Amino acid sequence: MDVHTTAVLPRPRFDRDVSDTQRSLRVDATLLVCLLRDFDDASITVVDDAGAVASWARVGDLASPLDHLQHDAGEGPCLDALRDGRLVLAPRIRHDGRWPAYVAAGVGIGLRSQLAMPVRWRDDMLLGALNLYSTTHDDIDASAPVVAGVVAGQVGRSLASFREIEALDRALAERTVIGQACGLVMGRLDLDPDHAFEHLRRRAAAQGRALVLVAQEMVLTSDPRPG
Repeated sequence: MDVHTTAVLPRPRFDRDVSDTQRSLRVDATLLVCLLRDFDDASITVVDDAGAVASWARVGDLASPLDHLQHDAGEGPCLDALRDGRLVLAPRIRHDGRWPAYVAAGVGIGLRSQLAMPVRWRDDMLLGALNLYSTTHDDIDASAPVVAGVVAGQVGRSLASFREIEALDRALAERTVIGQACGLVMGRLDLDPDHAFEHLRRRAAAQGRALVLVAQEMVLTSDPRPG
């Protein structure tokens, strides 16, 4: 999915929180491969509000290429776990016909079995998936989903906390740029704060655009006149 950025919004203060969260997730991924010795590689895939996916933590040499193979092919246990919100087990994956393109490529670099566990928060918010890859075992032990489920709960708490901080920071940034636009309108058109905001709101309505986008453009061009 396309990701749009602008030059006007203040730089997000949650950059540090992204790094902290990613480090925390890498600890969780490392814990998985320590507890489940049949798996050599692990990753944690995160899905954002727009549905875009990204790997935020990887452990092992094959976690990155196997993640990318699924994303590029548009198929695989990880994507099924994200789409359906359910645990996906793929023992003896070379014989699994659900993901032909991914399996052919994955087996070619050593994949033998895989587990994908959705990460949820309070059962109604899908935040990502845990991915466990094995290059040494064809079968998946019955304890693996239990352990992965416990770690998924911990990961869900971390991601939910990050989402909350991100949303608050984005809201603050949007309020800041709207305030800047209102200040520009007040100075150039000699309006009070309420009428300046109404001027901005009417301009957004006339253009059929979001208020914050019109405010960004106004600040960027220093043009408070009706568009």
